Order: sequence, then structure tokens, then C-alpha cells
Amino acid sequence: MKANSISETTDVLFYFQGLHAVNDIATNKYPPAAVADHLTSYGGMLTDSSQMSVLKFIAGGAYDTTLHQR
Repeated sequence: MKANSISETTDVLFYFQGLHAVNDIATNKYPPAAVADHLTSYGGMLTDSSQMSVLKFIAGGAYDTTLHQR
């Protein structure tokens, strides 16, 4: 796969990304226990960040995400 993100994909069990924002998260289907993170410096900041919050993955259907302490 040569893309910066995935979209309209079923059964996404793991989704780890390095961009400051990830598009099309909600177009994917995440099974129970799916884990997603975008692995950026500020990804663990739930609010008030110039980068996407990990909460967007949860809102998009992922069941878990990792939080990195800065």
C-alpha cells in the first residue's frame, strides 16, 4: 500500500499513523478491541492542540488508543 491513510476499509484491527491529522477515519470499520494512534508529539493532548487529538480515532470507531505523555 502506498498511501498516507486508509479509507473505506473493513476490519481495521491496528492503525498507527504519523501525520499531524488523519483523514477518513470514520469511513473505516473497526472490530472490537481495535487500536489506533497517530504517533505524534501532541497526539495525547485531548484538547487545545494544533494536531489531531486521539479522541478523533475513538469518535471514528476505534476502541482503544495510546496516550503518550509529553
